[in-house]
Amino acid sequence: ITIPDKVDFGTLTPPETDTDSFKDVPYEVTAVNIEGLSENQYVLVRIKDKDATEEDGKFYLTQKTSPNTKFIYDVYNVSPIEDYHSPFAVVPMTEPNGYFFVAFYKVGAKTTGTLRFNQKQLYGKDISEIAGDYSGTMIFTSSILTV
Repeated sequence: ITIPDKVDFGTLTPPETDTDSFKDVPYEVTAVNIEGLSENQYVLVRIKDKDATEEDGKFYLTQKTSPNTKFIYDVYNVSPIEDYHSPFAVVPMTEPNGYFFVAFYKVGAKTTGTLRFNQKQLYGKDISEIAGDYSGTMIFTSSILTV
């Protein structure tokens, strides 16, 4: 399974009003090598934030020089996002390995997801206090699923 080395939101900008202002970035997960599966087996891929717990299944960007400065971003297993799609973290994370992302059954299959940052989180903040280099780490876990 290949996952992205890096997904970059680029430069974020506070909106002029206290309204949603989404910045969406697609990412792709691909099944590059699947061998030895029977016809009732799949490669299951799950995803979570590296610090996620079942109580807090959210995804965070943390400022590298000030770890208490954090912002939430949403993760979807679709791209583009339509109004009826929900981010993973709106439901409890019931598995320690994270949220269900995709189940692959053949080589070459791929799924494009979306990371979404709501720049509304920046509205009304002093940019000089929150500017900096932010990062977050997503953990992808794969396993064999027999149905």
